[in-house]
Amino acid sequence: MSQIALFVDFEIYPEQLDAFNTLIRNHAAGTLAEEEGCLAFAIGVDQDAQTHYWLYELYKDLGALELHRNSSRLIRFREERIPMVKSMRVVTTDAVSI
Repeated sequence: MSQIALFVDFEIYPEQLDAFNTLIRNHAAGTLAEEEGCLAFAIGVDQDAQTHYWLYELYKDLGALELHRNSSRLIRFREERIPMVKSMRVVTTDAVSI
């Protein structure tokens, strides 16, 4: 099975930037620490639009991604982010090794 990469674009309400920054950092750190199948989790902030956060997540395989999608951590994160997120887009890809 091939590795799976996620690219997520969040647009955050300006007044929620500090809260979202804390939330996403905690979520990323917990995911990396507790989910063996999560190989990478990077957070970026758009240099031209500070309200846009970009995530890059890499999973060992589809099974690892499914474990993440069903984890209590992600369920909690999804609930807590509701008042912070104006919009979001997720792209799921097969990772290509070089």
